[in-house]
Amino acid sequence: SLIFLSIILAVAIPKLGQMQTVYPGAWSGLWTEKQGLGFASTIQVIFTIVLGVYYPKYRMWLLAAPLGIIAIFGTEGKTALIMIIYAIGAITASKAMQLELRLSLILALIGVVFATLIGTFIVSNPDLIFKLTGKSNDLTGRKEIWEGIDFLIQQRPDKGWGYGVIWNDTTSLTSPYQWIAQIADFKPANAHSSYRETLLTLGKYGLYLLVL
Repeated sequence: SLIFLSIILAVAIPKLGQMQTVYPGAWSGLWTEKQGLGFASTIQVIFTIVLGVYYPKYRMWLLAAPLGIIAIFGTEGKTALIMIIYAIGAITASKAMQLELRLSLILALIGVVFATLIGTFIVSNPDLIFKLTGKSNDLTGRKEIWEGIDFLIQQRPDKGWGYGVIWNDTTSLTSPYQWIAQIADFKPANAHSSYRETLLTLGKYGLYLLVL
């Protein structure tokens, strides 16, 4: 329901349903950022397809899957689109493996061949893939942010800077946050990595305790 309303909002009232800053024009709908709508839409598409494929009485839910796909295209979220393609492939493969043994083996062989061809193409044309997805060569687009965060982590590796210390003071010119903003040439609101966030705020000791 929220995704459906987000699509209506993005089309009917762009100033409310589309981002005006950072990613102008990208759909965000009822979420504050396009990533929120993209994430929710990815989950929605996966679960509606699973319901429709594995439970005949819920087959009508397949009609809802296009809503999520439309929303993902609107968010311009290439990562979300890749996740959807991978998920549909995984669901299809899982269903195929439940068929008669010989047919399952044949389909598995075909899948391996296609996966090998696609993998070979990706490995041999990495620059093209990065260009199409708009990602950096680390596939995240967060490398610049992490360089600044890693610099601060090295300053206090054991106990960190304290919970919320970095992100609660982003305006002071003497704040450690300025290192992140300067190195990234961008003002992030968080580390975009739970692992680095923990090291930054709680240090190694905090990370070990959290894992424990």
